[in-house]
Amino acid sequence: MLSTRNAITAVVALTVLSIGATVYNLTQPPDGGGLGRNSYGTRAHGHRAIYETMEKLNLPVRRSHFPPPVGLEAGDHLVMIGPNQRLVEHEPEHLRRTAEWVNAGGQMLVVLKSPEVYSFTEDRRDRTWETSVLEELGLPGIKAAEIWPLQIASPEDDAAEKDRIEREKVLSIQVNEERPTAATTVTLDGAFASLRSDVTSLRLPREDLHVLEITTSAPQTTGRITVQSNDEVNYTLAAVFPRGQGRITVLSDESLFNNYLITAEDNPVLAANLTGSTRGPAVFDEFFHGLSSRGNPLWLLTRPYYGWLFIMVIAAAAIWIWRQSAALGPPVPYKEPTRRTLTEYLDAMATLFTRSRQKKFVLEELRDGVLWALRTELHLAPAQEKVEVVAAALERHHPARARRVRRASAEIDKALAERESVDNAKFIELTREISRCL
Repeated sequence: MLSTRNAITAVVALTVLSIGATVYNLTQPPDGGGLGRNSYGTRAHGHRAIYETMEKLNLPVRRSHFPPPVGLEAGDHLVMIGPNQRLVEHEPEHLRRTAEWVNAGGQMLVVLKSPEVYSFTEDRRDRTWETSVLEELGLPGIKAAEIWPLQIASPEDDAAEKDRIEREKVLSIQVNEERPTAATTVTLDGAFASLRSDVTSLRLPREDLHVLEITTSAPQTTGRITVQSNDEVNYTLAAVFPRGQGRITVLSDESLFNNYLITAEDNPVLAANLTGSTRGPAVFDEFFHGLSSRGNPLWLLTRPYYGWLFIMVIAAAAIWIWRQSAALGPPVPYKEPTRRTLTEYLDAMATLFTRSRQKKFVLEELRDGVLWALRTELHLAPAQEKVEVVAAALERHHPARARRVRRASAEIDKALAERESVDNAKFIELTREISRCL
């Protein structure tokens, strides 16, 4: 039957189970099972391939789960691939501090992602996304726009793409058929000019490629990577923006770092150079992918509801301990016990029986008490307080004590059998003899 008590118990039990499951989830490794859009991701949209490629080439690379620029050292190259828009909006202060780190000489790569927040009109060419991450980094006037459709492929490219998909199917390689790609020639100038001999062709998405729209309010660039469509329009894929003593490189589409494109054409060469691993340690940011809480159950305390719940539990525990503790104050005066001690009680009872001339009763009780004590000492069964039983058990180890028990018991039995009362001298002698048996 569902009563109020049962309902409260059920709610408390569900709350405890929920918190326990959350804490257990947070104690797991921060890899998300390889399903995320991060350097742990093993799916087509993940970036694990470029990270492990750098490791195999012995290039300096590591991950950072701390909010940047915490943990960054001089010479590090921060790599931020597809930061989560919601975390960007909630944690803008970390990006502002990162901008200060760049101005002091740091280098950074920002790879834009298809943001969840966007506005569009009936014409899909006008679709643009908010990129507040760049604004917080001090790069206003830069937007990532989807150009659709971007004609960068020829019939020969279509045939080559189909052959590639079929070949990868035979090799049991996971392919992404829903987003067709094409190899296209790119132009590098300015800060990217040194890569012209190494990067000539890139494989890009054909229908939903994102490019940079740089307005007049944006800082001046010192280098660009552009791609030309079939209608001879140049679109910017990447640009370098100097900031103070450092610089920020912005890449328009994270697909160039995705697992399913990283091995095609010159994509891996460009990715390795953009991350800066050829000039200094590459640090992949995982904080703005939401992985800072994984492996850290104490992160729950920073959440409002869990934090308040923790505070209430601590307060309730403190109140309970306070209520259960002893009240401190002046010392309580010692009170003499009103009842008699055991010695006083025995002395009083002995005096009482002696004055009332009950010496035979005292002798009988004294003998029975001695036999009970001996039976306990010899580990005999209960109700075996008999002279012969106790004496027989004593005789095996203490013959003298056995003879004394028999003699003292016989003297007491003889005194009890007489009709006259026991005089004081005889009473004292008998009590002394039976007491020596102990």
